[in-house]
Amino acid sequence: METEICNIHGGIVSNVTVRSGGTCVIHGGVIECLVALGNTKVEHHGGLIYVKGGNEVKPQTKIEYRDRVVYRDRIKVVNKDNPETLQRLQELTARCEELKKKNDALLEELKGLDNNTLLADNLKMAKAMKRAKNRERVLIAQRDEALARLNRENPWDKFEPSAYAINKVYKTMCAFTEIED
Repeated sequence: METEICNIHGGIVSNVTVRSGGTCVIHGGVIECLVALGNTKVEHHGGLIYVKGGNEVKPQTKIEYRDRVVYRDRIKVVNKDNPETLQRLQELTARCEELKKKNDALLEELKGLDNNTLLADNLKMAKAMKRAKNRERVLIAQRDEALARLNRENPWDKFEPSAYAINKVYKTMCAFTEIED
């Protein structure tokens, strides 16, 4: 294909030759062999190209790879990769893998649990909590009852000492008052 202006909008092309001073605009497709002679402008908007080197391609030939893809109804801008974006991509990929491992560990932990199991556990804990509260109320009531009974009765009213205890108290009193038997 030898013309000064060459527009390719897709398909498979085996050989394209553009003469010096010509323009080749490529909007997609596959080009197996592109020969650009002389001062040729090549605009690439998508697709695959193999540029044939050697004697046919001269050093002043300029090939521009644009950052956009042209469709029939719109033009899509494509960001090219540069070292900064590739570094950021590696960092984000590593972070993604780390989060994926953490997510897998949490999913493994939750694997055996389902909604019914959790609900049954919650109901069992609620019943146990109710029983514990009831035991606490009963013990508090028993304590209050024992304190009230203790306050109502004087423990010395029911004191009945033995003869040995009376004799011991008598001897102690005599020793303090220096009375002899």
